[in-house]
Amino acid sequence: MHDLTKPERDILETLAPYSMLTAEQLTRLLYSPASHAYAQRHLRSLVKKGYLEQILPPKQTRFGSTPYVYILTALSRNYLASIGETIPPRFRPSEERKRRGGPLLHSIAVNEVLLNAHLLTQFDESIELLEFVTERDFTRDPLRVEIPKEDRTVSLSPDLWLHFRQKKVHDCICVEVNLTPVEQKRWRQKVRSYYYALPAYRARFGMDAIVVAVMVASSLDFPLKRAGATQSLDDMRLMQVEERRRDKRLTDLLRWTEIELTSLDALHETNLFQMRSINADALTPVDLFLRPKFRIPSEDSLVSLIPAADEDKEAKRG
Repeated sequence: MHDLTKPERDILETLAPYSMLTAEQLTRLLYSPASHAYAQRHLRSLVKKGYLEQILPPKQTRFGSTPYVYILTALSRNYLASIGETIPPRFRPSEERKRRGGPLLHSIAVNEVLLNAHLLTQFDESIELLEFVTERDFTRDPLRVEIPKEDRTVSLSPDLWLHFRQKKVHDCICVEVNLTPVEQKRWRQKVRSYYYALPAYRARFGMDAIVVAVMVASSLDFPLKRAGATQSLDDMRLMQVEERRRDKRLTDLLRWTEIELTSLDALHETNLFQMRSINADALTPVDLFLRPKFRIPSEDSLVSLIPAADEDKEAKRG
C-alpha cells in the first residue's frame, strides 16, 4: 500500500511524463506562483518517503543557489505503473557528466518546452496537445533515415515531438533545443537527416510534412530560478555575454542550414526549419508557440509555430 497524500499523488502523476522537474516547474503546472512553498513541502515529503530523488545540477553562475531537480525513483515508478500511467525511460543520475550544457541541463531545457506546450492548452482551450514523444523515447527508438546519396541509414532523435490540434487543423513539430556551440559539419549532417526523414517520419506518425523548430537557448537559464530572484552584477554581465553568443549561434545555424539545403538542391525546402533565440526566463506559452518570432533560413519574414487556424480549413499541417 502506497502511503501517499492527494497532493503527493498529483505531483507524481504530473511529473511522470517529464521524468524530472524542479519545484518551480511543478508549481507552474499545478498551482499558483504563491504556492511554491506548498509544492516544496510535498516534494520534500516525497523525497523522505523514497518516491523522489533530488539532484543538484552543476552551478552555472557565481552567485545564488541552484534549484534541485526531482526525478522518479523505483518506488514512484512502481506506483505510477500500478495506476496505469505510462512510464518514461529511466533517467540515471550517473548519466550527468557535470559539464556546462550537459545531459541534465539539456533535459531540463527540453522539459521547459514540453511544460509550455501543456500550459498553452490551459491558456487557449481551442488548442489540444494530442500526443508527444520525449527525447528519451527517441533515444530508445529513433527514426531510421536512409540517406540515398550516401547509401547508409542514420538514426535521428529529435529532442521532442509535439502534436497539436486547433479546431480541425493539426500542427506537428520536431523540437531541437540548442544550448551550446555545435560544429558546422555536425549540424549540416542533422539538416541532411531531417531532409531525408519524411518516409520514416510518415511511417512513425502518419504525417506528410516535417516542421523542425530549432530553439537556441543558454545553459545559464537552466534550471529556471523563481520569478523575482535577485542576480548579482557579475551574473547580469555574464548573461549579456551569453546572449550575444546565443544570437551568434542562431545566425550560424541559419547560415549552415541554408548552405546544406543548397548543396542538396533543396533551397525550396527552407521552411522545413524554423529557428529562434529564446530567453527562457521570459518565455511564455503564447510567446513560444503563437507569436511570429521564428526565422526561416534565407527568408526575412517571421512565422509562428502554430499559425492561427482557419475555421473552415481542414487540411493538416504536418
